[in-house]
Amino acid sequence: MMIDHVQLIENVPDEVFGPTLKEVEEIDIWDKMPQTRGSTQDGMVGQGNKKQHVFGSCQTIHLRYHKIPAGMAKSVHEHSKVIECADTQARVLFPHVNKLVDWIYQTVKGKRLGQIMLAKLLPESGIPYHRDPGPYWEVYKRFHVPIITNPMVLFYCRHNDKEIHMKSGNLYQLNNLWLHAAENYSPYERIHVIVDIETDDECFAIEDEPEWLKNLPSGAY
Repeated sequence: MMIDHVQLIENVPDEVFGPTLKEVEEIDIWDKMPQTRGSTQDGMVGQGNKKQHVFGSCQTIHLRYHKIPAGMAKSVHEHSKVIECADTQARVLFPHVNKLVDWIYQTVKGKRLGQIMLAKLLPESGIPYHRDPGPYWEVYKRFHVPIITNPMVLFYCRHNDKEIHMKSGNLYQLNNLWLHAAENYSPYERIHVIVDIETDDECFAIEDEPEWLKNLPSGAY
């Protein structure tokens, strides 16, 4: 069972990671992609004049996303009620990222594939404390592979007050049900491949938060 907010699983094989790194380094469409995560109507966290969108400092390319029915509000909470996901038009653009996803799926003994995204955290910016909500997370676990990063990129968790750096070329699980945050203190962008996978393997089960942590406010998100 996972007992920390970030768990190292294993190194990605060089023959999988190397071509993925090269493919990601050549991406030139970040500014052309619709920012589904960063423009939802209920993504605000913080208080008063310090309020900000939880993903306001991110750029994301979704290769796979929730199967959103026509007319559904552009809302994190509403989208997170949708369990099934579908490929986007962007998925065919990244064959080596897809090979990495296949490797992750096999490594964690996947049963069902959820979202796939390339997530860029901009220089000298952060993702404020939040929990990811909704029934979607009763099914899927979240896995990260840092592609481009540096030691000044840190993940935080209120559960244990630890700061952890995810190193490039490794596969990690993130417990995104706990109150967590990320900071990029460097002048360089950070890019991760993030994949949500359903798995019955007990080593990826998540320990519940204690009640006092559940009662800590996480904004409107």
